[in-house]
Amino acid sequence: MYERIVVGTDGSAGGSAAVERAGELALAAANTAANNVEVHLVSCYHPLVGWRMGDFAGELDGHDADAEAMGQIARNHLVSAEAELQRLGLHERGIKVFRHAIIGTAFDGLLATAEQRDGDLIVVGSRGHGVGKRLLLGSVSTKIVHHATCSVLVVHNPGPED
Repeated sequence: MYERIVVGTDGSAGGSAAVERAGELALAAANTAANNVEVHLVSCYHPLVGWRMGDFAGELDGHDADAEAMGQIARNHLVSAEAELQRLGLHERGIKVFRHAIIGTAFDGLLATAEQRDGDLIVVGSRGHGVGKRLLLGSVSTKIVHHATCSVLVVHNPGPED
């Protein structure tokens, strides 16, 4: 049974489905685990979205404001995800929930958290992109499946999201 579950959330329907499934697995593990069960919620963000280069010096204009805004969005996703886990009753069962807002890609953040926290399982949602978007953007879940050193569960989210 899984005792340290790492789950990615980005506020999408796929992320919410992954959080719910991770919570269900944590509850099942709490019934049989000798050690404490942990759920590590991970939300990653890119603070340089929308950054602009200075005229000559190559300075980042507005970088701090972008970083703070994007970080707050990630933290909000984590608070919402933890609230969902509370509704499932994880805290009452003694399951520890940790929140990680990480600068970087979801791929790097989830793998690093799983490695640092000795994760048994990574749970990710499938965004349900069509073939064209998947070919153009790549798939975080596919990359994680191929590179993770622990088990991975991809929770399917039917239908494409915009």
